[in-house]
Amino acid sequence: AIGLRRLLGGQPDLAHDLRMARLMVGILPTLLLLLLLRREMQDLGVRPETRGIVLAGTGLGTLAFPYAMLLYGHQLVAVLLYATYFLLRPRPLPRWRAALAGFVAAFCVVVEYQAAIYMFFLVALSLPRKGTTWSTLFAFALGALPPILALAGYHNAAFGSPFKTSYHFVADKFFASVHRQGFMGVGMPRLEPLVGSLFKPSKGLFFFSPLCLLGYAGLAAWWRLRTAGWERALRLAMVTLPVLFVSSMVYWDGGWTVSQRHLTPLIPFLVAPAACLVDRSRWARMLAPGIVMASVM
Repeated sequence: AIGLRRLLGGQPDLAHDLRMARLMVGILPTLLLLLLLRREMQDLGVRPETRGIVLAGTGLGTLAFPYAMLLYGHQLVAVLLYATYFLLRPRPLPRWRAALAGFVAAFCVVVEYQAAIYMFFLVALSLPRKGTTWSTLFAFALGALPPILALAGYHNAAFGSPFKTSYHFVADKFFASVHRQGFMGVGMPRLEPLVGSLFKPSKGLFFFSPLCLLGYAGLAAWWRLRTAGWERALRLAMVTLPVLFVSSMVYWDGGWTVSQRHLTPLIPFLVAPAACLVDRSRWARMLAPGIVMASVM
């Protein structure tokens, strides 16, 4: 809409453009994510009242809320990761659905490079399963091609090569020194960023959103309902890999952020486990309203 208005000769309007960008890449994708999460909880047999309180807590009391408003890519990555999982889960998998999943998966990596780590495991665990044919794999690859070519073209136009990114041209000396450590600022996991990213008042995920504690505590309840090995492994990977990533960051506590922004992609994969726990545990059901209120506040 912004590009169309400018092509038609409209005058630049920064405030309008920001509102439109926030709506298109933050708010609407997050509303779609909540619908997909509701569908998963419904398939698991979660009661309507539990679905309602957990969805309200997710939309208003997790990192999904601030990063749907702020122009970071983290919430959009969370939506695209979960959407790829949702698209690839059924078997048999129609070719059109495989192609759409390929497009969404590749677009996720276009939004944030590090999402390739999570997407690799997601696709490797969910795509090559029983019932997957060569035509399905081809459809997935064909769907992934347009975003990949678009990203390569952008890199070539902006940085002189399809294989160069903005990280090759960091002007600030401090940030350049950070990115020279390890692999582009990522090294081995350490205890300090692990504890700080989960518990520290300035950054901790559980400090800002205690609802996520219910998600981790509810993984066992969710596993009892999802018996497929690939799906259990995928869920474990999706709630573990972002934590390993932030634990390996050299400059893990830098910048102005709401909590640890790089943990946003794991949020959708904690929602159904939290709902399963609340639905099946008396103590969790008693604590859930207070935990949701604390997360929102």
